[in-house]
Amino acid sequence: MGRSTVSGIVKEVCEALWKNLQPIVMPELNEEIWRASEKVFKEKWNFPHCVAAIDGKHVHIKAPPHRGSEFFNYKKYHSIVFLALVDANKRFLTVDVGQYGRVSDGNVFANSNNVMHLARQNIGLPPDENFGGVP
Repeated sequence: MGRSTVSGIVKEVCEALWKNLQPIVMPELNEEIWRASEKVFKEKWNFPHCVAAIDGKHVHIKAPPHRGSEFFNYKKYHSIVFLALVDANKRFLTVDVGQYGRVSDGNVFANSNNVMHLARQNIGLPPDENFGGVP
């Protein structure tokens, strides 16, 4: 098989896997999911009122042709950035993959789908709570 044929097959398989497994493995976030995660953060990690942890990872890639330094990161290699929110049991809640390696952590976060959902307040977070005397 030719390179473009294999590339097309890989793309189709990845899209089919995502379409069929994403709703099972990473369902749409809602208040119930956030509250369950918060409960485990409180009980397991003694970290009340926390619903998720966030981190990013540079995924090493071969330098794409004719792309200059877009993918060249501060660690001195080419990468794309993988940003994830995880629950208290370290399971992925949502991921954002593919931003250029040269982009700073703050800008990766600011440009992520997660922030867009937060800004629109449609990520399903529970309503604000009073922490007992703290305004």
